[in-house]
Amino acid sequence: MARNSRHELFVTSVSDTVDLLKLLSERLPQFSLWRCAAALFGILLSVVFFLPRTSLISAFVTIATDCGGNLAAIAGTAQFSDALSGLQQLALATSGFTFGGINNELTLNGVDASDVTADVALIEDAIVAAVSPSVNTFAASTPTMNAARYSATGTLLPNAKVLIAGGYGNAGYLSSTELYDPVANTFAASMPPMNAARFDATATLLPNGKVLIAGGIGSSYLTSTELYNPATNTFATAASTPVMNTARYSATAALLPNGKVLIAGGYNGSYLSSTELYDPIANTFAASTPTMNTARVYATVTLLPSGKVLIAGGSNGSPLSSTELYDPVTNTFAATTPVMNTARQMSTATLLPNGKVLIAGGEGNAGFLSSTELYDPVSNTFAATTPVMNTARYFSTATLLPNGNVLIAGGYNPASTYLSSTEVYNPVTNTFAVSTPAMNTARSSAMATLLPNGKVLIAGGNGFSAALSSTELYTP
Repeated sequence: MARNSRHELFVTSVSDTVDLLKLLSERLPQFSLWRCAAALFGILLSVVFFLPRTSLISAFVTIATDCGGNLAAIAGTAQFSDALSGLQQLALATSGFTFGGINNELTLNGVDASDVTADVALIEDAIVAAVSPSVNTFAASTPTMNAARYSATGTLLPNAKVLIAGGYGNAGYLSSTELYDPVANTFAASMPPMNAARFDATATLLPNGKVLIAGGIGSSYLTSTELYNPATNTFATAASTPVMNTARYSATAALLPNGKVLIAGGYNGSYLSSTELYDPIANTFAASTPTMNTARVYATVTLLPSGKVLIAGGSNGSPLSSTELYDPVTNTFAATTPVMNTARQMSTATLLPNGKVLIAGGEGNAGFLSSTELYDPVSNTFAATTPVMNTARYFSTATLLPNGNVLIAGGYNPASTYLSSTEVYNPVTNTFAVSTPAMNTARSSAMATLLPNGKVLIAGGNGFSAALSSTELYTP
C-alpha cells in the first residue's frame, strides 16, 4: 500500500484493502465501531467490484454482527458517527482511481473509472440517507490550551490525538507544544517543547507516523527542523534533525505520493522561489531542487488526485494570481499554468470530494476578499464564475467535513474586525449557506483539525487584544 494524494492509504488491490481493514480493527480499539466501518467498506468494495446493484439494500441489512443492526437502526448514535467517520476516511482509498488515478490494479486490468463511478455514488447516497440530520453547532464549553498561541501548526496523529506546536504567544515566539485527546476532550498537562521556538512553520505527518516541523521564524529566520515521534512523545535532538538549504517562514508544505515532503517558497528577508525536498527514509534534504516560476509567500498548497501539487497565489510584495504545478515524477514545475480570476494571498485551499480545489477569501490588491476560485485539475482551469462568501475574510481556517461540505471559520475582515462568523460551502450545489453558526470567540490565524469522530477542533488564534488559548468544537 502507498499513500494517495489525499494523505490516505491508497489500495492497489482488494487484498491490500482486507489487510488495511484488519489493521484498523486491531490497532484502533478506541473506536467501538471501527469493525462496523470495516464491514461497511467491505460492502462498498463488494458492490463496486463484484455484486450487482440490486444486492445493495440486502447487503446493508446483513451487517448486524458488526454494526448491531441495519443502518437506520444505528443512525444518529455517537458510535455510528465514529464508524461513519472511519468509513469515509477508508472510502478515500479508492478516490484516486474514481477521479482519474492511473497505474493501479484496476486500470492496469482494463477497468475504467466510468465503470464504477455510478456504483460509488449509489452507495454514498445510501450512507447519506442513513445519517442523522445535521447538527451544525459549536459546543458551548470546550477545553483550553496550556498556552495562548496563534500561527502554530496543527497535526492529526495516527493515535487520533492532535499535536499543536509553536506559534506566537503573548510573550513572544513559542517552543511549547500541546496534545489534544478527542476521546477525553482534554489537553495534556505536560508536553515536551521543540528544540527551537518557531512561528509560521510548516508541519507534515510522515508515512512513518512522525511529524516534520520545518522552518519558521524565531530568534531569526530558521533553517532548522523538528521531528516529533508520537510513539515516544518526544522530539528528536537538534543534532539529529537535518536543516533545510534555505531559511524560510510562511512556506507551503505537501506530503507527496512517494513519501517525500515538498516545501516551497516563503520569506527570509527576500521572497523565495526555491524549494526543499525532504526524504524521511534518509532523513535528509535534497541538495538540489527545482525552483518555482515566481517567488511567493502566504500561498496555498494542495495535493491533487493526480499526485501533482497545486500552489496558488501568495505575495511577492503584492498579491499574486499566478499558480505553480509541481510534478513529483519529473521533479519539475510546469512552465505554463492557469491564473486565478483574482490575485490573492493568505486565502484557504481545500481539496473537494469531486477532485476540484476551492480557494476562498484572502487579501487582494483592492482589499480583503469574499470571492472564491474553483480549480479543475482535469481541465487544468479555474471556473470563470464562482460563489462568494457572506463575509470577506483572510487568515481563516478551512476544513473538509465528513459530509463533503467545507467549513470556513473566523479570520479578519475589512472592518478591522476579528471574526467569529463561519461559512459552509456545499460542492454539490456550489453555494455557501446563507445562515451558519458562529464560534464562541472571534479569532484569526487559528489551527483547525478534522477529528476522527467527524468533529472539527479549532484552537487558539489571534483575538481582539491578545493571543488565545481557547478552543472551539464544531459538530457538522
